[in-house]
Amino acid sequence: MQIKSQKDFWSGLMFIVVGIAFAWGSLNYSFGSSARPGPWAWRPLIIMVVALVLFGLALPRLGLLITLPLLVFIVSLAGDEFHWKDALLNATILTGMSWVIFVKGLSLTIPVWPTVFAAAAGA
Repeated sequence: MQIKSQKDFWSGLMFIVVGIAFAWGSLNYSFGSSARPGPWAWRPLIIMVVALVLFGLALPRLGLLITLPLLVFIVSLAGDEFHWKDALLNATILTGMSWVIFVKGLSLTIPVWPTVFAAAAGA
């Protein structure tokens, strides 16, 4: 079998590995059973949906370095225990790893800087 796009192959493999790791880690979660799943928490669901929509709208304008930390801080508010230090650490690690994997490693054309800075850098 011939792989036509090495970039697509490695990104797909990365998503499979990450998905398996999260599935393995979630085996100890207590969600109830399929017959009695428990109450649905609407506030976290709404916060997460709004954050994802905001991420999709803001990424082309604000770039990865502003939009991803903003997403992490908003989604952190959905939990019961919000700590600025934890959110800042998560935002820093996720932004750095996203930049390394997607921009440098896979050479995807994701805007890193806000369009104001990108236009000034290109001129």
